[in-house]
Amino acid sequence: MIETKDLNRSLLIPKWLSPRSSFVEDFLFASNSNVREIVDDVSRLRGEVDDFRSNPSTTQSADLLHASIVLGEPEIAHDLATYIVSHERGPLSFLRVAKRVLGDNQVNLPELRTRDLIAQTRAQLKEYPKDPLLWIDLARLYTIKGQLWKAKPSVQVAVSLAGSNRFVSRAAARFFVHVNEPDVSVHVLSRAYEKNPDPMILATLINCCILEEKEPVFFRRSTMARMSKDAKRDASELLATAGILEMRSGNDRLAKRYFRSGWRDPTENVIAHADWVIRHKYAGISVAETLDFNRSSEANTWRRFYGRDLVRAVEMATKWSLEEPYSTHPFSCGSSIACDAGMYKEAVNFARTGRVANPDDLVLRNNLAYALLKAGSLEEADQELSMLPSCVADNPTALIAATRGYSCFKHGRIEEGRRLYCLAIDYLKSIQDLRLVAKAMLCHAFAECEADSDEALESASLALAASRGFDDPSIEVLRESVERK
Repeated sequence: MIETKDLNRSLLIPKWLSPRSSFVEDFLFASNSNVREIVDDVSRLRGEVDDFRSNPSTTQSADLLHASIVLGEPEIAHDLATYIVSHERGPLSFLRVAKRVLGDNQVNLPELRTRDLIAQTRAQLKEYPKDPLLWIDLARLYTIKGQLWKAKPSVQVAVSLAGSNRFVSRAAARFFVHVNEPDVSVHVLSRAYEKNPDPMILATLINCCILEEKEPVFFRRSTMARMSKDAKRDASELLATAGILEMRSGNDRLAKRYFRSGWRDPTENVIAHADWVIRHKYAGISVAETLDFNRSSEANTWRRFYGRDLVRAVEMATKWSLEEPYSTHPFSCGSSIACDAGMYKEAVNFARTGRVANPDDLVLRNNLAYALLKAGSLEEADQELSMLPSCVADNPTALIAATRGYSCFKHGRIEEGRRLYCLAIDYLKSIQDLRLVAKAMLCHAFAECEADSDEALESASLALAASRGFDDPSIEVLRESVERK
């Protein structure tokens, strides 16, 4: 049985994008003033820019562009970006940044391989060893490769150089959430907020406190009330976070008010979260015109999925996975939706790619095994399943038991397959997860029907009855498959 991680997206944890390959929303000139004491000073930059103007070169312009962004010099950055774009030469990552600086969001450039980008970044660090953005980008590249033992020291160096910088502190927090150390995220963000009282840092700090099950003492209703009257983009994540806190405490009226305020001028991160809120909590909430879901590949993936446009949903999940290649979510989502769409080769590719950065993620490994079974690669599927836990103690292991059950049916071991499906269903019933119970029963029924067993008709009747009324395309697709069988 295959599954996504959609229900785990209730918090507002920022994406970790490259500062060079995308001119991201939370990487603003105004937020980088605290870096000036750490990186080479502005006067030296201006001297180098004067030298460049008398003897220009594309390589030097790329280096100076990055330094001007780090030092918070937008006018210099604009001049350098103009030069780079007009010559269309130099490193591809800097050409993309140059176009972002000039406001050209329609950037269509070939991607370098992660290995090449690591080599390029390491070479640049020899010239700019105190550049925190290069260090945090190197950490991101190592994380994508699954080399966390290399990524962690790079994150620590970036934090030591510019721990109170908005981009650096939030990226570092995202890394520590990724490696399941939310307590370190809280520590990094707390120190950053003490030096730089930035609302976007505070928003991430509160969400990491919730993740660590700590009381977010930084939340002040009076502050939120003032912000909600004149909501700016910098405050959108904090207002949405206030909505999360009120939603969790059961104050729906105030939660909706804060969400609506945060959605007036939202970041892309808020848009992705808003889609989750509307689907899972407040279906009837009024949506601001500024909430353009096309700005978020994550939101677009889910909206296509729930609209039963599964092929386009797979395309959007591919785009999402390119933005967050270190995260498990786009790959678990992509592999699951691709299976629903009957695109089993694509499902295998999603799960395999996601497993590179997340080799120990049980949902991804289970999704890979299930996709291989559906694709007819039984030996490969069994090899994947042999490396997964056999006990049924939580949702991931219940999914694995169901997938093992399907493998048994595929190999003709009907009784063993039934036993495993029943183990998974009984556990899901015990935790009262009715949606997954319905899904597991449908998967079991499909396996019985596919095997043309004596219990196929009874199993199908029970599963169809138990799965009525769920607004879930995966369940709808399974119901249709069982009905056809």
